[in-house]
Amino acid sequence: MTKFTFITFGKVKSEPIKELIDYYLMLLGKYAKTDYRVLKDVDGRHVEVTDLNSSFRELGYTIAVTEHGTDFTTEGFKFFVDKRFRYENNITFIFGNAFGLHQEFLQRCDYSVALSKLTFTHEISIVLMIEQLYRVLNLTNGGSYHK
Repeated sequence: MTKFTFITFGKVKSEPIKELIDYYLMLLGKYAKTDYRVLKDVDGRHVEVTDLNSSFRELGYTIAVTEHGTDFTTEGFKFFVDKRFRYENNITFIFGNAFGLHQEFLQRCDYSVALSKLTFTHEISIVLMIEQLYRVLNLTNGGSYHK
């Protein structure tokens, strides 16, 4: 079974957002293993490679969630996830802090995804990404959540 890891820098402060993250992780758990990691925030600067408490190699296929990433429609994202799901055992989504991910960090990732042309807090971005993953895997497996 494929494993999705979500790495974020800095704790989620909002209780309702924490509850949404937990809720969508639970739903996503029907289709994949999940791991949610909160690393120490680095105040006042971009997140750098050295701020990651593990090597990129052990994270599997790494996807930066950034405003500079590829925009997808839901169908396009479904196709992307289906393909990665077939070929990867471990897929890691990495969310930066308020300053984002350093350019070197982005270059080390295998891929970059944008949620929207709009700007979201990293807390909202986490919820949106996990929900979208649940949506496309539910759709792939014949579920009715997307309707």
